[in-house]
Formats: sequence, structure tokens, C-alpha cells
Amino acid sequence: MNSPMKDCLKNILVFLITFIVCVGTLLLVCQIPQSAIQKNSKKSAEYFSGHEGFPLLIGDKINSRSDNYADCVLLNVIYNMDSDNSFKAIIADSYYRHDGEDASDDYEDAVFNGKNPNNEYSRYWHGSQVFIRPLLTITSIEGIRLVIFGLLLALNIWLAALLVKRKLYSAAAIYFISMLLVEIWMTAFSLEYVMSFLVMTGACIAVVYAKKRATYIFIATGMVTCFLDFLTCETLTFTVPVILLLVIRSKYEALGSFKSEISKIIKYGLAWLISYGLMFSAKWLLVYAVLGKSAFINALQNAAFRIEGTVTVDGLGLGEAVNLWQRLSGVILRNLACLFPVGSHVTSSMVFGLALGTLAVLGAVFYLFRKEPTDGKFIGLLLLIGLIPYLRFLCLSNHAYIHYFFTYRAQMATVMVIFSILVFSLSPSYVLGKNNKAGKTGKKQK
Repeated sequence: MNSPMKDCLKNILVFLITFIVCVGTLLLVCQIPQSAIQKNSKKSAEYFSGHEGFPLLIGDKINSRSDNYADCVLLNVIYNMDSDNSFKAIIADSYYRHDGEDASDDYEDAVFNGKNPNNEYSRYWHGSQVFIRPLLTITSIEGIRLVIFGLLLALNIWLAALLVKRKLYSAAAIYFISMLLVEIWMTAFSLEYVMSFLVMTGACIAVVYAKKRATYIFIATGMVTCFLDFLTCETLTFTVPVILLLVIRSKYEALGSFKSEISKIIKYGLAWLISYGLMFSAKWLLVYAVLGKSAFINALQNAAFRIEGTVTVDGLGLGEAVNLWQRLSGVILRNLACLFPVGSHVTSSMVFGLALGTLAVLGAVFYLFRKEPTDGKFIGLLLLIGLIPYLRFLCLSNHAYIHYFFTYRAQMATVMVIFSILVFSLSPSYVLGKNNKAGKTGKKQK
């Protein structure tokens, strides 16, 4: 049996094991009866009823918008899981919904008034309930958010310790500064926001431990991202670990040719993307098998809408519909805007000016203080990875246009790329030393 065939079988085995663990864990937590989560579901319903669906937590800063709506719908799905028929329950993801009412009213009706589920949210796995459903037995939404944010902090402390142990101080600084610049603290206020960061951090830890098994790591990561995430900033679980992998390899071993390195990145990317896509496909095929053709078509139609569905100027369906160019340019500008401390009255020209001005300043710093020679191969690889978030925004332009206030965090990878290029390519002391040396030489010649 040749090596490619062995590698293929190993990849399939990793996929199957990950799938079994994900679905098995989901089936297990669904055995927790509704009565065990009743008390804290009521407390959670009261919390959502007393808070806005999309509140701004700091003034009118657009990147401080939380998402109670998504969390409320998720808890509605979790509450309505039928523990007596758990397999069908995890496929259908039924919940109570009344058209025209707020999500908080629907959830309150289900919990307090015993309204039976009448709708399904089957296009996602809603795998985050492997954390949430057990926690609902002991605390409500506010406590659950704090516990899961605490888990994220613990994972990042673990990652920091690993990077420091391996003397990757610059990589650690770049990683954590980039986290801060995408308002990582906001993940403490929305379950929807935190899942991709949990997977991303776990993948980074795995890469540090076993970088030679990166393909397996990205297969599992793509699947777990699809399983847990609610379509937020999912590309982070590929881009950030692969940036870290490049930095580690550049420190401890010589990078190969640009062609060989880009081939590896494409291989890892395909492993992540195919696994991510197959995990979605598995859910939709199960929807077809269990719920029928109409539910399957509904899942496909919703996915297609996220790609090119109509959006309006305000993104909320209340204004004039935008054309293709306005949507594609708008999705980039909206997501870029959230990287800056701007309010809701920011204009497209202001965002363009801020982005262009920032790049101009950083470009000047790079030009003046770069090492000679610079590592063009390393920079080129990083820049290609840094473009991935924008490709994602364009491919799912409807979704990223409307939900820019959380999709923008995918740009953490781009921020990491820019800082990595600067940190690993600049040497002010080298430049100053060269100038001093030149001056001394000139003095002697004089």
C-alpha cells in the first residue's frame, strides 16, 4: 500500500473519530431532561426579556455590539430538545417561534407557558450545547457566559505558557495584542462569539505540541468549528493556527521554497475546508433522511441566501436595497470599520481614510527600518493568509454585510500578519548601526 493511500486512510480515520466524538457527545448531553434545566431556563428567559437583542455595550462603538438574539434562539433550541428521542432532536433542532414576536418573547412562551416547538433550525449542528446544556443545570445564561469565557482564558494561559517555554516571546505578544484589537473581551457577553475562539485557541495549542501532524489537526479543527460555531468568524480556526505554525517553523527550521510552503498551506487549507464542508453536508443529509426533502431544501436555501441574498443600506431590511458593487464594497468597509474605535455615524470615506492612513504609516515604518535582506518568502506567505478573511466576506457577502459587528473578528488573522511582518522584518538598531558605521567610514576617508 503506497504512502498517499495510507495518508488518505489516516485522514478518513481522523474524520470519522472526530465525527463520532462530536455526535456522541451531543447525544449524551441531550439525555439531560428538560426538567433539569427548567429553573435556569426560566432565569435565562427573564434575562433576555429585560435586555435588548443587539445592545451596544460602550457608547455607540459599533464593535461593542453584543448579540442576545442569537443566544436566546440557541437556548430556545436547547430547551426544546426531546431527551426521549434524542437522535431526531439533534437533527431537527426544534424550537418555538411566533412570527412577528421578539426572540425573547418566543423563548419566554416556551419556558413559562409551555408552548410546543413549531419550527426547526436544522441547518446548524448547534454543538455548543455540549457545554451549555450541562451548565444550565447549575446556572443561567449570565453564569454560563462567564464559565465559558473562563475556559477561553484558561486555554489562552496554557497557550501563553507553551509559547514562553519555547522562547516564542514575539509570537505570544503578536497573538495576544491581536486578540485585544478585535475586542476579545466581547466574547464574555455572547455565547455566539466565543465558540470560534475556543476552537482557534485549542488548534493553536495542538499546533505547538504537534506541528508535524498539522493536517490531522486541521481536519479535526474544521469539523469542530462547523459543529460548535454559529457562522461568526470561523476562518480564525484555520488562519491563526497556520500563522503560528509558520512562525514556529521559521524559528526552529528553515522554510522551504515558496512553492513548497504554499503547497503545504493549501494542503492544510483544503483539509480544513473539506472537513468543514463535509460536516455541514453530513448534517444536511441527516436532515433529508430524518425530516424529509422540504427541510433539506430549506437548509440549502438559507445557505444560498447567506452568499448573495439581498441586503439593504442599513443591513436590517428597513432601507433601500443595495446593488452588487455596493454590497461587495460595503461588506469590506463595514468589517474594516470595526477595527477602529468608531461610532455608528462613521462614513465609508472615513473608514477608507483610516485604513489607508494606517497602512501608509505602517508601510513607511517597514520601508525605513526593514532588515536587509528581508525575508520576502515569509512575508508573501503571511500576506496570502491575511487576505483570507476578505475572501470569506466576499463569498458570504450577505451574511458579513448584515453581521459585520461580529464577522469582523476574522480579521484578527490580518492584524497578526501585519504585526508579524513588522516584528520579524524590522530592526531599527540595525539601521542606526549601519548609518553610524557609514558615518565613521566617511570620517576616516575625509
